[in-house]
Amino acid sequence: IKDSLKFVLSWVRVKRIILLPQQLAEFENKMDLNILNKITAIGLLGWSAFTIDDHIRDNDSEIKAKWVSSPISNILKNRMYQLINDVIPSRGISQQIYKIITEMESVNKMEEDGILLNFKKMQHSHKSMGLIIPTLLLFDKSGRTISDQKNLFKFFEYFISARQISDDLTDLDEDLKSGKRTYVTEKIFTKKIKKIDNNLFIYMTQKILNDCEKARMISFKIFKKRFNLLEDIIFDYEIAVKEDLKSNLLKKDL
Repeated sequence: IKDSLKFVLSWVRVKRIILLPQQLAEFENKMDLNILNKITAIGLLGWSAFTIDDHIRDNDSEIKAKWVSSPISNILKNRMYQLINDVIPSRGISQQIYKIITEMESVNKMEEDGILLNFKKMQHSHKSMGLIIPTLLLFDKSGRTISDQKNLFKFFEYFISARQISDDLTDLDEDLKSGKRTYVTEKIFTKKIKKIDNNLFIYMTQKILNDCEKARMISFKIFKKRFNLLEDIIFDYEIAVKEDLKSNLLKKDL
């Protein structure tokens, strides 16, 4: 279990989201430190469990051998649910969080079964929507308005869409071989993109950056004139995406 938690925290791009409540708490209404730590633990436990599940779906034998994935995933999820129940006596937010988890697992199962996701309704972003849970809990506990919570959901939809398309680009060769229907491969399977070359990576990177910009605009609605940590996360991610594009273009040139 410790190995799985360390593994997730080693991913810098995800680590910033998981630890976001700790950083945001300084700018929100005063909160009990014990509650704040539980919210952070919920994010870490949940994302570790869902990461393991993702490796199982991808048939990653190395991860399976190391972590005995399914039992550990279930242990992490059970602990996460216990902490959620400790933190949120409020029925409304509790139902919302369980709905997010159910939708996330449903969309991942659809993709695993080869069912085409509705990309126009951004179903691909729901594959990782569990990332929102710690920050959503923080907003609820600090008295943020329903409007702020809805905007937070929109922010994560666009941000996760950007992340998911980036992941699809990384896994493109394997996904094409297996016939997996992702946002990227579907453009190729349906002949909307006819050639796998540098133009594909440029086109998809522009889509990623467009989603980042939409997320940024929504973050301004949430924080208004206050310090905007969400914009910081977007800015750092955009830099990483541009570096990924350079790397992909170099590979194709070799």
